[in-house]
Amino acid sequence: MGADGRAPRREDSSGAALPGRPRDQDPDPHRPPDQEKADREKADREEPDRQKADREKAVLRRSVLDRRRRRGTRERAALAGQLRDVVLAAGVLPADGAVACYSSRGTEPGTWPLVAALAAQGRRVLLPHTHDGSDGGGVRLGWGVAHGTAGSPDGPPLPGPDLGPDALAEVVAVLVPALAVDTAGRRLGRGGGYYDRALGRLVAAGGALPPVVALVHEDEVLDACVEPVPSADHDVRVAHVATASRWRRLD
Repeated sequence: MGADGRAPRREDSSGAALPGRPRDQDPDPHRPPDQEKADREKADREEPDRQKADREKAVLRRSVLDRRRRRGTRERAALAGQLRDVVLAAGVLPADGAVACYSSRGTEPGTWPLVAALAAQGRRVLLPHTHDGSDGGGVRLGWGVAHGTAGSPDGPPLPGPDLGPDALAEVVAVLVPALAVDTAGRRLGRGGGYYDRALGRLVAAGGALPPVVALVHEDEVLDACVEPVPSADHDVRVAHVATASRWRRLD
């Protein structure tokens, strides 16, 4: 950090300041100079690609959220019941074992009936606790067992005490929120990276991912050959998508 509390800046060959990285960094003495140079060139090439993907994601998010806002309360409730029926009838979830889901809010595809039905089967249903990193533990999702609803019997399901990020390792399926999914499994989230981190943590721990299912509306399933979802290297792909009308395994 500079004396003014800001991150140092680098400059291009003309002397113009460029954001993001220090101008002068000591090379790693354990890395060959050629590798150091190759890494810098790769990062410089990838930077515009990441920026382009971020812009495209922002445009797609606005479009999807605008369409979602047009659905009325009754339509959203009806779609939530249909989504529950599709997920339960798909035959993809193992017969028993814990399932991770989310407690829908606002215009998201509704999960309240689904969480209630899974719990009625005797399953442990894990719901997320969102941590923004302000507690010093990093941006992450913790997980708690669904234990009731807020406000009324028809309110959103609530997670119990936070069991931590590693609780996700016990589940046999992960039902994730998404704004859009394409037929190659690329998923568009809200931009916080919470689920990519949570799923990446499972992979880093050496375990195979359980079935990861994105829950979206039918018009949010995109043809990857026509309208691919913008993605970056850290984005974790999903294996299935469920809507109120069908369940589909993705390529």
